[in-house]
Amino acid sequence: MIPERIEREQLIEEMKLSRYVSIIYRHSRIYMDHELADHDFGSGQHGYLFYLYDHPGATQDQISREFEIDKATTARALQKLEHGGFIVRESDPNDRRVNHVFLTEKGVKIQQKLKSITGQWSNILLESFDENDIQQLHRYLHRLATNCKDFKHKKEGT
Repeated sequence: MIPERIEREQLIEEMKLSRYVSIIYRHSRIYMDHELADHDFGSGQHGYLFYLYDHPGATQDQISREFEIDKATTARALQKLEHGGFIVRESDPNDRRVNHVFLTEKGVKIQQKLKSITGQWSNILLESFDENDIQQLHRYLHRLATNCKDFKHKKEGT
């Protein structure tokens, strides 16, 4: 009977991890949506802008792979940003099926505000952490993300 109890306790602890991740995610979305309320996009799109700051002209496929999300979700997010005037999509002259994504002047101008908002949120999250804690947390989160990716690739057989 003892091994069953230990297994159950481990399962409960694993569920807490998912719960904590979910709480952080939800509150992050709420914070970002509040801070971006006066703009034409929300928390679901700001990550795309950050990616494009470092990868101008990226294709929609590249963005989907980087975020590990389906192409339809990327297309919807980019459409919202395009309607807001933050990005433009241009067809590749050699392959019309491929769209390259570029920031507009409006998209470039909002970069500092986005950095400030995300920096403030990070400060809120990490308020009681010292530098060692932050480095350790970063390593752990990286390992968790790597485990997720590895599992996905094993499951897909890639």
